[in-house]
Amino acid sequence: MISDIKALAGIESYLKKDGSINLGASVPTIIRSSPPLKNRQFNISGIQLLLEHEDLNKLMYFQFDDNNKPLPLFRISVMKEMFPGLFADPFSHRVHNIAGFLDFNEGKLTNGKVMEIDGVPTIVSTGQEECVWVSKKYELPNTIEIDAIAWELATSKLTPPDSFHYHIKITTWDFFGFSSELEIGTSSSILRANVKRTRDDLDTFIPRSHVKSFQITFTAKVFEDSYMQERHLPTTFNEKMGRPLLRAINILEPVQSSYEIYSLTELKNICSDFHLFEMPGPKIKRLMATIDLSAAIVHSVNQDHAKYEFLELSVLYDGFTNFEARVNGFELIRERT
Repeated sequence: MISDIKALAGIESYLKKDGSINLGASVPTIIRSSPPLKNRQFNISGIQLLLEHEDLNKLMYFQFDDNNKPLPLFRISVMKEMFPGLFADPFSHRVHNIAGFLDFNEGKLTNGKVMEIDGVPTIVSTGQEECVWVSKKYELPNTIEIDAIAWELATSKLTPPDSFHYHIKITTWDFFGFSSELEIGTSSSILRANVKRTRDDLDTFIPRSHVKSFQITFTAKVFEDSYMQERHLPTTFNEKMGRPLLRAINILEPVQSSYEIYSLTELKNICSDFHLFEMPGPKIKRLMATIDLSAAIVHSVNQDHAKYEFLELSVLYDGFTNFEARVNGFELIRERT
């Protein structure tokens, strides 16, 4: 139950560094919102900017540093819990979702069935042998980088940890056809029902970049069946139905965010309001703009001191005499339970 809603206003609505609202005084400047508290939610609708520079005309063009590398003026990031326990910026990631009857049935499934469990297509084990699903080989139009992986199981983490063991293998091929494998749980390091169902520590997996195609292998050994009520008979007489297992595998690919701004021309394209203050003479020294950005920042049971939902602003261009950022939105306060 929501007990109060208030608009973000006053000095508390500004992003500040060391108490100052001028974020251009020392660069680079990175401002991140605090971890959200329980029973609090911030609904953000946009960010108002006030930029001042000796001459904004030259910032209309794409910026490069002294080494001729692209130089962002500033960057806005929104960290969200995209999947349980996996925090990432949805504006800078593309999700490859492998799920549903089509994906599961296009692969090769041994000792298992694809059934609708609670309205979701799910791989269900059958018999007493290992349930193995090998997906088809997915060909990508361009090479990608794999930033993180999350998978969804049709069972609670409160399930007894040894009720079933499983592991996931992702085989990737680069543009030249060379293959490599990422093992998520092996025979010596099995995954149990209660373990974390994400992987974002892929830095040791060097071939995660330049991926042109990939294939997924899911293997599970069920030791304790779960209760299922069916509306049809098994296709094989006296066939043993085991446990609902895999619902989906999600692969996160990093992409360029539209909130990484390299020129004022790019900024204008994502703004609902954009106003240059023209003064006598050729120079333009002041700009006011409102960036359209919709995000909800909430508390998560999976958050810690390093991973939580937040809004972040990074000022990277050294030259602004004044850079102010004010957040538009509302704070929702819920009753404590």
